[in-house]
Order: sequence, then structure tokens, then C-alpha cells
Amino acid sequence: MIKRSKIYALLLPCAVIGAFALSAPAQEASSPRAYDSFPKWSEFPPPPQDVPTPEQIRQQVVALKARSDQLQKTADALPWELKAPEAMAKAANARIDPVLGAPIKNGADSAAIESLAARLRARAEPPPVAK
Repeated sequence: MIKRSKIYALLLPCAVIGAFALSAPAQEASSPRAYDSFPKWSEFPPPPQDVPTPEQIRQQVVALKARSDQLQKTADALPWELKAPEAMAKAANARIDPVLGAPIKNGADSAAIESLAARLRARAEPPPVAK
């Protein structure tokens, strides 16, 4: 029984490979092979010349980390909690110029605006209907 299972273990992969080999259509000798269209080494571009050295990359990483730490220290120093929001709103409103914060006065009343809109609607022509 053991010898038989060893034989099957050897024959099974061979049978599977043979089945796939028979099911695949044979290529003609005159047809181009798939790997003939791969680029040749002479067609590859030259390697880049301006690649930074590992030391330059390390210096850039250290500088970026230092800027990140400085930004974190600046953000940590900001007051993030609102203990008295009314006082903060009052102080912010005091800094705003009341003239610039006032609504715009255009001198036209709502009746004049409505009459202008009615005149514009009367002049408007609907677009032509496509046939």
C-alpha cells in the first residue's frame, strides 16, 4: 500500500503537467515568441546621475524632523481650551471695525428691487425649443 501511494505521488504531478501541456496549443516556429518583444539592455535608459547620497538623505530627514519638532512645540504652546468663550468673543468683536462689519446700505428699497426684477422678467425671452 505504501509503494502504491508513492507511485501515485510521482505520477499525479506528471499527469497534471502533461494535461496542461497537451491542452495548450503549440506555437508555430514562425510565430513570434512573447519574450522576443522584451527590451534589450541597450534600450534601457542610463541610470540617473543626480541621486542623493545616503548622507544627504539622512541630513534632509534630520532637518525635517527638527522642523516637525519645532512646529509641535509651537502648537503645544497655543492655548487650546476655551475657559471663557464669551470674553473671547467680546474681545474679537472689539477688534472689528463697526463700519466694516455693518450691513451694506444700497439706498434701494424692496419695492424698487421688485419693480426692476419684474421689468427684467418681461424683457427676458425663453430659449428656443429643440425639435
